[in-house]
Amino acid sequence: MDKNQKDVETQPTPNTQPQAVNVEVDLAEITKLAEEKAQAKAEAIVKSMLDQKGIEKAEADTILETWRNNQKQKQIELEASLNDYKTKYETLSTQLQNEKKLAIVKSELIASGANQKLLDLFIKSIDLSKLEVDADGKAKNIENLIKPIKENYKDFFGEVKNVGAQPKNIPNTNELADDPFLAGFMKNKKQK
Repeated sequence: MDKNQKDVETQPTPNTQPQAVNVEVDLAEITKLAEEKAQAKAEAIVKSMLDQKGIEKAEADTILETWRNNQKQKQIELEASLNDYKTKYETLSTQLQNEKKLAIVKSELIASGANQKLLDLFIKSIDLSKLEVDADGKAKNIENLIKPIKENYKDFFGEVKNVGAQPKNIPNTNELADDPFLAGFMKNKKQK
């Protein structure tokens, strides 16, 4: 083996990882320049077509100006359409977030033992915009929002118990069958 070959084999390989470049790039400026270049190229194509057809310069300039105005109008329409979609997206995104927050509040109220018939009433007294939800969809400050409801309406939280007079001895169905008067009612009920 040659001495030069040995040196080549033992030399460390250069780092092939891309290095980060510390240059600030203005994407808006790059996009603007690209659009201007594309526009200039398109105009050159239109001018060339007009020249090939033998159209006089004054008429060609008028046609080119009309084409430019049409391009600008199309751009304006596209931007308006994009803005409409952005607005719709933001609206739907907000509605979805509010629905998620509403579901979180409802489940927390139910877990707290709230009377389910009054959930809508309780929810109306909560400002959902104050509810903070983390990336996992869990509420951060739900207790702070529900605590005043629990304190103000504590009679409506907990287990619902039926209270009232206890019925006296309720006969079972076999005892009812022995009573001829009640048996007539039972017979009529079965026939219907």
